[in-house]
Amino acid sequence: MNLRCDAQRMPGESVATDRRLAALRSRAQDDETDDEESDDEEYSDEDIATFLSEYEEHKDYEKLKWRYIQRPGGQAVRPDAYYACYGATRHLTDGDNAEPAPVWREDGSIDYGGRAKWDAWDACKGMTKERAKIVFAKAMRQALANPAENFY
Repeated sequence: MNLRCDAQRMPGESVATDRRLAALRSRAQDDETDDEESDDEEYSDEDIATFLSEYEEHKDYEKLKWRYIQRPGGQAVRPDAYYACYGATRHLTDGDNAEPAPVWREDGSIDYGGRAKWDAWDACKGMTKERAKIVFAKAMRQALANPAENFY
């Protein structure tokens, strides 16, 4: 039996949670490098203008009727695209994440939603504002492309 303690993993988190976090971090990691292979280099000025206008069009993403996904303990979380939008928006308003990761809710249960929000915000560390808006627009494109999975 393996009794290893992982400080980054909350009790009850699965490998799927690790994959979701890795996906969020990989989206943000492209902007952390300043070399010629940066993700920003592949977009034309017209593409960037399109992303920025999509950000402006959908920045009230919280008003949409996002689905809830059941988690253990009776809690529910939203789709990954919601959290990617949240992380980018939070980065735009508050900058880099410097808060400690949440684990427990006030009622003593695991804070799945709070941790997902924190992970998404933390994945945006070091991004420029323009890059955060592009990440937001891409997440909204993904969500709108699969409405049955993301919205009611």
